[in-house]
Amino acid sequence: DCHLRFFHQGDRGIVGPAFAKPAFLTEFAHIAAIGWSRADGQVDWSCGGSLIWNNFILTAAHCASNEENIAPDVVRLGDLNLFSAEDDAHAQQLKIVKIIRHPLHGFSAKYYDIALMQLERNVTVHETVAPSCLWLDEEVRFRDLESAGWGQTGFAEDRTPILLKVTLNPLRNEQCTEHYTSSNVRGLRNGLSSHQLCAGDAKMDTCLGDSGGPLHVRLQHNYKVTPFLVGITSFGKPCGQSHPGVYTRVSSFRRWIIETMQSNGAPEVTDEQFEPYACALRYVHIRQLAVSRVVANETGVFETFDFTREYITRDFVQEAVELRWQNASAPANCMGVIIDHDTIVTVGDCAAHHGVRPTQVIHRVRTGYMPDDFAERAYEVKEVRVHPNHTDGSYYDNLAVVKIRGAFGIRPACIWNALRLPDQQMEITTVGRRDLNEYQYDSVTVYDSRLMRLIPRVFGYENDNCSLADQYRHNLSRGLQSEHLCFGNDPFLVPETCTLTNGGPLQRSLFRLDRHFKHVYALSLFGRDCGFGEPAVAVRLHPHLQWLESVLLPGHRKRTNDADDATNSDSIVFIDSELELLDRCDFHDGSVGLCVPAERCRGVYDRMLRHEAAIFCSNGSIICCAPRNIMDDSDLRDGIGEIESCPRNYGALRDHLATLPTEERPK
Repeated sequence: DCHLRFFHQGDRGIVGPAFAKPAFLTEFAHIAAIGWSRADGQVDWSCGGSLIWNNFILTAAHCASNEENIAPDVVRLGDLNLFSAEDDAHAQQLKIVKIIRHPLHGFSAKYYDIALMQLERNVTVHETVAPSCLWLDEEVRFRDLESAGWGQTGFAEDRTPILLKVTLNPLRNEQCTEHYTSSNVRGLRNGLSSHQLCAGDAKMDTCLGDSGGPLHVRLQHNYKVTPFLVGITSFGKPCGQSHPGVYTRVSSFRRWIIETMQSNGAPEVTDEQFEPYACALRYVHIRQLAVSRVVANETGVFETFDFTREYITRDFVQEAVELRWQNASAPANCMGVIIDHDTIVTVGDCAAHHGVRPTQVIHRVRTGYMPDDFAERAYEVKEVRVHPNHTDGSYYDNLAVVKIRGAFGIRPACIWNALRLPDQQMEITTVGRRDLNEYQYDSVTVYDSRLMRLIPRVFGYENDNCSLADQYRHNLSRGLQSEHLCFGNDPFLVPETCTLTNGGPLQRSLFRLDRHFKHVYALSLFGRDCGFGEPAVAVRLHPHLQWLESVLLPGHRKRTNDADDATNSDSIVFIDSELELLDRCDFHDGSVGLCVPAERCRGVYDRMLRHEAAIFCSNGSIICCAPRNIMDDSDLRDGIGEIESCPRNYGALRDHLATLPTEERPK
């Protein structure tokens, strides 16, 4: 009855729309064609590379000379078709003044295949010509990587004049040993090394002419995407035959790349400039839009940001709170959600961190229309109840109830009290770096590492398909259980763009009785990047309703079956998920009903209180209702009117009852 108790505070309006993943244009602003000039003025573009600094190209060491032992002398950027002048408006062609191969590279071997090429001057940075970032973490956790080049389109076929891209899947080196061993690949005496990376696809691979080209991933931030270079195309089997290719792993050469640039024309380079956040922000104003739409008018065609499909918003969530401790070593980013005027629910690890309980609950109150227009109000913690089965650090029964002194002055969130979710899309309240989340369009980048509240849109996944990082598995001795909610979204983010909080609510606005009410499904538990790219996990509230009721409603009748109530265990029955709104449904006694919204069926709440059988269609907001109990629009309006007039009709009676001794009040 949550939506009935707080009916007067329900919102009118629409719920946030769904969104999709678009395609983009200037994906390879960092790719460079590396060429050998001929006497007749033509250029043989036989290798690729990646711009990683304003005057440095990163490529394969074997591209330092051709079969005639001649070094390349020119690079071309910002040009997709090397043999046509139609797209040359932003092309830049510069001379190579120095080539530095890795000191351990030898042309007779396949190892340490990495080199830097210094250009005659800095490039002019533009939307079509801009340096790539480097992925310098040894873990490559991305499902898909992109590669591109002007190489052959298949075995014994001609090279393509137009830049082509392929999507590849990273593979463990052990999976590549059947293709690449010392016996079948010349120059691979010791097999594949840890500084080499395998990637392939059942239909596509890289070909001769793609050498030195990028293997990258595009990560989101600031409503934009930035390429991060993961590998350098090194060698492979004859192309077009679905063999995985071998790439030089960029992260293995972090120190060499930075120190080489510092000592060869780029002394301003620092290690911190290649941290993910710093590199992503360096040219944020010219990066591609993450979600966009094309607008055409008489002056031309433009790409603009589509706010209706953004992945992360900054909407204000009034039901979310933060927990704080007097101890400076207390955990950071602990949150909870208001479920009653003086009560929040959070995760157990936040409510009793190593036995130390929080001292304050911080609630933000909106003071204006902008996301930063709020005031913080602190409430003293009065009582903390941690789930009795929870142990510190465990991901099981990780739930707690916190009561405050005083009362929150807002409408609480409702708890979703059904097993099946009404919608797989939901919103999560969490935090992220301010400078990675604000739209930056000016050439002067603003750096601000402070955390700000974020509302990412995520989707619920089946627990059986929830692929978790190894670092979380040791706290899941029994694996994921029904109390866990696996969630996430497809795109990968620049690290620190979104940091999952402990206890942040996963919720959704649901339309009930012509008004919207926030319903909280679960509380965030663990995961990287808020579930973007790889799943995160939350603790669901529904499986813990019996314990929650024992804490919140100690005098309330238990939800579980009692010995004298044989029907209680069947009080809620979910039938086939294909049964939708307005479908026919059948009762146990053979009578026929209709699937309608629960608020349009008379007596539902009373039947639930009496623990009578109730059949729900698909989810907990649609119920199988006998035709005689279905309310039409006029009946529903009468019911809404009765709720609206309740305070006026019964206010005086309540005031009178409050003056009577408890024993004299009517039962």
